[in-house]
Amino acid sequence: MQNSTRVQALLVAGFLLVACAAATAGTQTGVTSVWPVFRHDLQRTGRSDRVGPLAPSTPKWVFVAEEYMPDVNHAIDSSPCIASDGTIYVGDHGGILWALNPEDGKPRWFFDAKGAIAWASPSVGPDGTIYFGTFASNTPDGGGRLYAVSRDGGYRWHFPFPGTQLDSPPTIGPDGALYIAAFDGALHSLVVSSNTPYLRWSSPLSTSSQVVSSPAFSHDGSRLYIGTLDGELVAVSLLDGSVVWRAALDAEVYATPAVGKDGTVFVGTFAGSMYAVNPSGDVVWQCTPTDAGEIKASPAVGPDGTVYFATRNGRLYRLNPKDGSVIWTWQSETGGRINSSPVVDANGNAYFGAEDGFVYAVGADGRLLWRYDVGSAYGNIVNSSPAIGADGTLYVGTQHGTVYAFSSTASIAYGDIDGDGRVSVKDVTLVLGYVLAGRPLLPSQLKAADVAPAGAPDGKLTIGDAVRILRRALGIEPDPWP
Repeated sequence: MQNSTRVQALLVAGFLLVACAAATAGTQTGVTSVWPVFRHDLQRTGRSDRVGPLAPSTPKWVFVAEEYMPDVNHAIDSSPCIASDGTIYVGDHGGILWALNPEDGKPRWFFDAKGAIAWASPSVGPDGTIYFGTFASNTPDGGGRLYAVSRDGGYRWHFPFPGTQLDSPPTIGPDGALYIAAFDGALHSLVVSSNTPYLRWSSPLSTSSQVVSSPAFSHDGSRLYIGTLDGELVAVSLLDGSVVWRAALDAEVYATPAVGKDGTVFVGTFAGSMYAVNPSGDVVWQCTPTDAGEIKASPAVGPDGTVYFATRNGRLYRLNPKDGSVIWTWQSETGGRINSSPVVDANGNAYFGAEDGFVYAVGADGRLLWRYDVGSAYGNIVNSSPAIGADGTLYVGTQHGTVYAFSSTASIAYGDIDGDGRVSVKDVTLVLGYVLAGRPLLPSQLKAADVAPAGAPDGKLTIGDAVRILRRALGIEPDPWP
């Protein structure tokens, strides 16, 4: 028995040494921005490694913009993004960028851009700078503007786009440059030097129509993929903006493409077709269900690689990524249009809103998990695509200028710091990062990590908490658990 105890102690000590080294070297990524850009990541997968809310009875909180600024059109069609400290950023049609506290939904600050923030969801840079575009501005030329705002809400700079509008989310590429599409039919790349933005290149994608899609990036960071209203998927070189190839599709592309694990690009069209295109520009398959409606929402790539997409006749599909065959179809009772791009959690559950005024959660098996009425009786619409926070909370905006936060009603999952539904060594490294290197954790994560002393958490995080979580992760006989 003593030998067994010594072995366990050595396992714990050895792991702690390795984890401490990793934490102090800055290699762990659990506390970076969990949803920094539209669709979560540069490949636009719309996939979180957290488990979303499984059965919320009521929202955790509801932010109502009109309570803080009446007599303004606060409709929210853009999607939230989430910074490393949990702050939620979302823009509205009144031109206001809101920074919301994740605990209670109260504004930390707001920034007035004096131009509508329509569908152009904000993005958070590595240094905490927030980037967003305006559809138009209160200027003589009426053009849109790309803004940069500091993490405390201070103005940094703006870049004008005279005579054209911005309705596409800006993105910080893998090379550190900014990318944004515009109604002038072009994709633009900007670099920032000494807090001043400069246009690096503009790539004409269409001579006949605007571009509302946003780019998805290849895994190697050499090119991006974007759709056009001319009915094309276009691959563009990040180096100089040159067009690498164009793939002809059957109708307009409003949605943002998504890139799968093997580099395949998935993109939907307004004719109700979902395409898979390989990195060379060849169409691998086309899926056009006979009961499908128009596609305006972006597809999501699940944890197993399957493809989810929603249509404007109230349907959600899950496809086999290899051949495009339909695994299942879910149909809402109302048939309300789905413009809200579905997001998928670590278990393959999908979350989205609809024009019928409901927020939906559909399980990986195609069955409805829950729905919540955010105002169907008075015509509220959910076009905003949700975002999932570090603790699994789901955030989504509505056209009535509200943001809803949904979290599971289950009790605290002690030891599950990263919210993936299990206690693992990843959770230990997060605690060690906090204890040894001062890396931030959200209040909910701090509570979940407080497991020592046995049976009586003391409100402090120490190495003792990390040891207890490690024991649980390794399957060692557990102490009494909170």
